[in-house]
Amino acid sequence: MKKVIILHGWTYSIDRYKEFNNILSKKGIQVLMLKVPGLTEELNEKKVLNISNYIYWLKQILDKEKGKVILLGHSNGGRISLNFVSKYPEK
Repeated sequence: MKKVIILHGWTYSIDRYKEFNNILSKKGIQVLMLKVPGLTEELNEKKVLNISNYIYWLKQILDKEKGKVILLGHSNGGRISLNFVSKYPEK
C-alpha cells in the first residue's frame, strides 16, 4: 500500500481534509495527516517556530518511516516539505 504524508497550510483545523483523505484511502493509499506544531498541534511552550524548527520536527517523524516517503504539502506545509527535501533528499 502506498503512503502519503500530508502537511497542511496555515490553518487551525484539519477537518477540511477529511473528504480528500477518504478519497485517497478508497484508492488504496494510506494517509498520514500530520498536525503542525503551533497550528493544529499545541506547543508545550510559547515560542515562534522558524523553518529550521519545522524541519527538525518533520525529521523526527520521518525517521520512523522506512525508506523514502511521499510528502504532500499545502501552502506552509509545502514550504516545510520543500525545505525538508532540499536538506534530506534521501528521504
